[in-house]
Amino acid sequence: MRRDFSLGNQSFLTFLPAIFLIITLVYYQADSLELTFSILFFVAINLILALIFVRLLAKLIKLISFKKNITQLGFASVTRRFGLFSLQVAGFSTGLMVLALLSLIRNDVLQNWQTSLPVDAPNRFIINIQNSQKSAVMKQLKALQITEPVIFPMVRGRLVAINGVSIDLNNYSDERAKRLLQREFNLSMADRMQPDNKLIEGRWWQFDEIDQPWISLEDGIAKTLNIKLGDRLRYEIGGQAIDLVVKSIRTVEWESMRVNFFAVTPPKTLEHYSTSYITSFYLPNFQERGLNRLVKSFPNLTIIDLAALIKQIRNIMFKMTIAVQTVFIFSLLAGLAVLFAALQSTSIERQRETILFRILGASKQQLIKILLIEFFLIAIIASTIALIGANASAYYMSQYLLNIPYQFNGLLALSVLAIASILIPAAAWLMTRKLLLTSPRQLLQNV
Repeated sequence: MRRDFSLGNQSFLTFLPAIFLIITLVYYQADSLELTFSILFFVAINLILALIFVRLLAKLIKLISFKKNITQLGFASVTRRFGLFSLQVAGFSTGLMVLALLSLIRNDVLQNWQTSLPVDAPNRFIINIQNSQKSAVMKQLKALQITEPVIFPMVRGRLVAINGVSIDLNNYSDERAKRLLQREFNLSMADRMQPDNKLIEGRWWQFDEIDQPWISLEDGIAKTLNIKLGDRLRYEIGGQAIDLVVKSIRTVEWESMRVNFFAVTPPKTLEHYSTSYITSFYLPNFQERGLNRLVKSFPNLTIIDLAALIKQIRNIMFKMTIAVQTVFIFSLLAGLAVLFAALQSTSIERQRETILFRILGASKQQLIKILLIEFFLIAIIASTIALIGANASAYYMSQYLLNIPYQFNGLLALSVLAIASILIPAAAWLMTRKLLLTSPRQLLQNV
């Protein structure tokens, strides 16, 4: 009730060290300026939305006439303590947004991991198949109950010039680029693009263009070697040179474990060069002996066993799943801690208000109703804003930063609304129950 009870107005500069520390911690954890700025941008948007929503709600409450009862007092808290109400909504919505965003990204990442390596992912590769052996090898593979193995042509060639300029390793600082240019490329031919490839620049060739001197490059290698659409590449194949124009650039899902190539040409472009063939397939453990018989029949074949590698990859995925789940649980516990801290920070203001209500004759039940109505409003507004911010930021991060598919999670949205509507009012009652159960006389003596 006394004026010196108030903490007074604090300068915005007081919060600058905390803001700087938060930005530094976000960057330290993200290790990416783009990811850091995107997170902070959406947090800032979330805070702005919170202020806009609360202001609109305050104006709406003034326009609506309530009956003179406890409900009116509960709704009136928006206009009675506009600054404090806005601060609480902003704080809760930011915390909920971060938790919802983590849940969305976690679900998308885990689902992406689980689907990126199918149960029947190829675990064997056979290379060095000769043209005269194709039909016989395919026949034996089908006898092993392998579903329609696909065989791909492969021509070995070295990249020697780009746009008429000979390759000079000294012009490349990237070690991967130097390694790629020091060895021969595996060039392949295809009339259709594989299902796990996606065109991002240029176009694929048509049926009447199957002999054109064109080439399609994988996006990663194009960036590494600084090759662009329309560039002319000269390859040396068996002592002969051939110029190929970059007709398209595509992405490849390497995690599918299927046969894929950095460079692909139309079907007849390289048909006059020495060609071997490669295939991949999933081999069940009980078919090992059958594969051994294939090797005995064709000693020149080289079989690459990826079963152990795939098992190790699945092991890593499982451990990463456990790690992400653990981080999520700790974040949830941290969110609960922040919730109680936010309520504790307003305890002095609530103590003053409780004293005033009790002196004016309000009962404990009436104070509880006022409190629950107020924090129910906070929960609904904060969770709504949090879901808008979380889904917007999840969409941006999924599409442009993490390269994983985004899916709206309706169950998560309903869960956030329900949990916030129960948890925030319950936590508010838990933190203020001591004040509500104390007599007005004792409260005044404490002041």
